Amino acid sequence: MVELLSTARLQLHRGFDLWHARRQVPYYRELGITHLYLSPIAEARAGSTHGYDVTDPTVVRAELGGETAMRALADALHEHDMGAILDIVPNHMAADTSNPWWRDVLKRGPGSRHARFFDIDWDAPASPGRVWLPWLKGPLHEVLARGELRIDRADGAQLCHADWRLPLAEGSDEGIDDRDPSALRTLLDRQHYRLAWWRSAGDVVNYRRFFDVDGLVALDMDNDEAFDATHALPLRLLATGMVDGLRIDHIDGLARPRHHLERLRRALAPIAERRNAPISLHVEKILRDDETLPGDWPVDGSTGYDVMDRLGAILHDARSESTLALAWRETSGRRLSFAGEECLARHQWMRRGLRSDFSRSMRAWQCCLDASREAGDLTRESLERAGADVLAHMPVYRTYLGAHPPGETDRRVLVQAFANAERQGHPDDREARQWLFKNIMEEPPPRSTWHASWQTARKRFEQLSAPLAAKAVEDTVFYRYGVWLSRNEVGSDPTRFALSPEAFHQHMRQRAADGARSLSATATHDHKRGEDVRARMAAWSERPERWQALLQQALPLLCRPGEPVARGDVAMLLQTLVAAWPLALDASDSAGVLHYFGRVLAWWIKALREARLRTRWTRPDDAYETAATALLQRLASDAALAPLLAEVAKTAHWLDAPGALNGLVAVTLRNTLPGVPDLYQGCDYWDLSLVDPDNRAPVDHAARNGTLALALPPTELMPRFRDGVIKQALLRRLLSARRALPSLFSRGDYQPWIASGPAAEHVLAFTRRLGGSMLLVAVPRLCMHWMDGQTLPRVPAEAWRDTRLHPPDGVRFRDLLGERALSTHDHAGLPLSLLFWEWPVAVWHATTEEP
Repeated sequence: MVELLSTARLQLHRGFDLWHARRQVPYYRELGITHLYLSPIAEARAGSTHGYDVTDPTVVRAELGGETAMRALADALHEHDMGAILDIVPNHMAADTSNPWWRDVLKRGPGSRHARFFDIDWDAPASPGRVWLPWLKGPLHEVLARGELRIDRADGAQLCHADWRLPLAEGSDEGIDDRDPSALRTLLDRQHYRLAWWRSAGDVVNYRRFFDVDGLVALDMDNDEAFDATHALPLRLLATGMVDGLRIDHIDGLARPRHHLERLRRALAPIAERRNAPISLHVEKILRDDETLPGDWPVDGSTGYDVMDRLGAILHDARSESTLALAWRETSGRRLSFAGEECLARHQWMRRGLRSDFSRSMRAWQCCLDASREAGDLTRESLERAGADVLAHMPVYRTYLGAHPPGETDRRVLVQAFANAERQGHPDDREARQWLFKNIMEEPPPRSTWHASWQTARKRFEQLSAPLAAKAVEDTVFYRYGVWLSRNEVGSDPTRFALSPEAFHQHMRQRAADGARSLSATATHDHKRGEDVRARMAAWSERPERWQALLQQALPLLCRPGEPVARGDVAMLLQTLVAAWPLALDASDSAGVLHYFGRVLAWWIKALREARLRTRWTRPDDAYETAATALLQRLASDAALAPLLAEVAKTAHWLDAPGALNGLVAVTLRNTLPGVPDLYQGCDYWDLSLVDPDNRAPVDHAARNGTLALALPPTELMPRFRDGVIKQALLRRLLSARRALPSLFSRGDYQPWIASGPAAEHVLAFTRRLGGSMLLVAVPRLCMHWMDGQTLPRVPAEAWRDTRLHPPDGVRFRDLLGERALSTHDHAGLPLSLLFWEWPVAVWHATTEEP
């Protein structure tokens, strides 16, 4: 089995199935990738574009070609000395009647064999013993009055609607005339589900969902039968050699992640032994601030959001943060800090959207309160307010308490959350917060009457904490807080606008020590904007006055008196228009501008709805969205706004070369830092995508195959950098180096390398060493003052003047990106102007005597 040195993430669907993936294996092998990283392949809803809405986890999806296509892909990978990693979804499935497990639960209720597979609260007060099923477009009595429901007895009794069909409990339709609304009401009362208006879901739905998605029902992986059934397919594919590793989706949704991973590792052990090769295991986990993966999880690492955050932050200019923040406050009128916006959004989600989850968690704590002799006269309402205060201030996605006292990390997290809740919460709820703190931290006597309730309460608290963080931060505040959108990225922390080289090096040294097998990502299928959109905005962050000037020109024209579109929404639109502007698009190309603006409009409407300030998914404001659409159309076609459109395009093209330079820097770092570099599909060229579905657009593999075969030198790639081929060529060289020096890249240490000279602060350099093998990497950073007006993505050689790196004397370096060689002598060091002579980045290798 080939060593895991790099991955390429592919999004599989009906338009790009396993057969399509098989045809691209030679391309990815020639590029230098060792493993294809496949989106979920289990059977899913018909037409699913992502595969996370699984309907049958035991078989390969027919729309993808089934197991025959998977075997053919595996054979092609093996022929090219490659492997595959498979994304699996143990947390949830589609709440759909095409899911046989879910259909059985709806038909048989708590008595179904599969009822235990799902996380359903059968004791929920709104629907005891029944599933609350929010499928109706209107209130039930209105649906019945309109005659929208009927019984189909042709193939087993089913309840039919124009949009769906539901199973009926055995014999429940006897004597029912579906033309009689009262008779249909009687029929519905006999079912194991409570059919309801979709608007009720956020308040009373009694099955745990993936976030707030009613169509995705959570599984209970603590149930042995559910675990075995869900993992049967991936374990079989591993056992037969068709895949070589797993990526676990949304690990924070599971009740006991460590327990789950330990069990999975035990199932993998005999397979790994038979194959005589390790099986990789990566988890999707958002690490906030300086959080690290729990050290006792038996995994290779995370999927790499932390690297995406650090690579973004190191390229932003900290000196501009206050200027950009002031511009945002003055433009939008929103005065809250990011932390303030997050706290507000968390409270809003607990009141709506995730109210049912919050109530479920608080009911569990209420059971503990009722059974505790220390409860006194604490009320349910005060306990709810206390719980909301704490959940609103959790500094990480969740803790991992299980049935034990908190460890050091979890204790620190909870102490911080409760301390912030005490400062920000109402003083009258202090006793309730104290009771909650004591009972989260301390285990009751094992034989106490409420020990089981205490375990349930902890579990529900933790399983709410993670989706609450995701919905409040990623899906709400990222669309409300517009200081600088490139820092509003999944896994990133907008409160850390930039990162110093010292902090960056410290993180990477730690990663080399304990995260060297984690993936390193700069783009994913969930990103808010493409890696090169962020790279362009990072360059722009060095020149905040250009942003201020654009605002001053645009706002009076776009936000006229009586114009309903908020200034903050327009500011975020302008940032996006400039940063994602196609490199080859001229403002005079009307058709091209309209096509581009169509993509931006789809992003903008989604962003406005996600922000939930003036329109929202659950109640779109047609007037506001129409006004936003008209505003963008005016900018595209109104002659009076042509000078503004020209300025937007001019600002965008001003960023072309420096943005491309930052993009090449990010590619270099992703592929040389500790970790396994992950290439998201299409990012071998420039990635100017926006949030999904834009970031899941078809990839032109034919063009990529053609340009890869050219093998052009940098002198020819530089002038044509806008077509993205230079990025592909650099990536190919870096991946080739990883294949040539696998041990160095996989196990080498990490040491900062400090430059000397007048431009020393504008270079980031480090070494990776393993025995006598040494890698030297140097990249430019914060070079916008030299790049202004440059037509090529490289810092002018004269800018470096006498700035040098100082490796040991007597070392002969070989250029891994070209054919050159350099030697150090007489303590003269290596001039950066020489290191960056052919490529704008430097990756060199030397063999030295072992220390």
